[in-house]
Amino acid sequence: MGKEDSRDSPAESGKRQATLQEVVPLCGSFVSQHNRAKAQETTTHVVGEMVAMNGLSLSFVESSGFRHLMKHVAPWYEPPSWRTFSRRVIPPLFESVRDMVRALLQAARGRKIHFTSDLWTGGHHGYLSLTAHWWQPKEVLDTRASQEQLQGEPQGSTPRGYRVVLLQAQSMEDSAKGIHIAEVLKTALREWGWGPEGQVNRGFIITDTGRNMINAVERAGFQGIMCTAHKLHLVVGDAIGLGASKDSWCEGTLETKALLDKCRKIVRHFSHSVKAFRMMSEKQADPGRDHPVELHLRNGQAPGGAEGSGGIRHVNHPSPA
Repeated sequence: MGKEDSRDSPAESGKRQATLQEVVPLCGSFVSQHNRAKAQETTTHVVGEMVAMNGLSLSFVESSGFRHLMKHVAPWYEPPSWRTFSRRVIPPLFESVRDMVRALLQAARGRKIHFTSDLWTGGHHGYLSLTAHWWQPKEVLDTRASQEQLQGEPQGSTPRGYRVVLLQAQSMEDSAKGIHIAEVLKTALREWGWGPEGQVNRGFIITDTGRNMINAVERAGFQGIMCTAHKLHLVVGDAIGLGASKDSWCEGTLETKALLDKCRKIVRHFSHSVKAFRMMSEKQADPGRDHPVELHLRNGQAPGGAEGSGGIRHVNHPSPA
């Protein structure tokens, strides 16, 4: 009989849990005994999914932290360059998700698909989004194939069967006029199968109250509805004096605007001065105060990108009994 190995086996039960240092070499040897090329491909695919799902930069796969992690978790794995992910990994993932969404839309045949669309700016670039909303037919939800396909079904308070998918986020570098927005919307619909044959019924589309969006909706042949929340935002903003001054403002609005202007000046003072902000923090933390006060400074944003309310939120902390 051969000499027994005195070291504890990681799989040995009832004694202790295996450490990472013990498990990793076993994983490496296991992969080396099987198809390492397949393991490399599978791991790269999963990493690509992580990058896409979390919205990470492609440069993440070349970062020192990621490579350090993989060196300890899977020392046999050789992460490809970001260019490989860009050309060979991410595009197939994009197509697979696109095919899944197309299948969902086709399964809703005979039902109306409604939309929301909005313009926004980020990083000095303009974008236009188009999002689809619909209820999945009950007979589709009851099929096993659909349940397997819809593992990402929204949870919580979202009703079962409700679907919301961002169909497109299009760069709008040239112009945000109604005629150009309408062309982008119509092109997006054609790409998703909304042709003249009307495979899926178009419902209404909700947008803000901008004239360019209203014009685009009419040109694209939608039934437009202006967003109630956006209109309410505009009404409240006008009532408290946000945006450009108007002759129609009443005395109360003018007083509110003057108060908000003072709040903005206070916020700017403490936001732009490190010394002033530190002094304010020290005053708030003074243990000798009978009623400690905590002030939170906020910079507001008004509708349409105008300077917002900018205010001070006052929080009283009750003194201990």
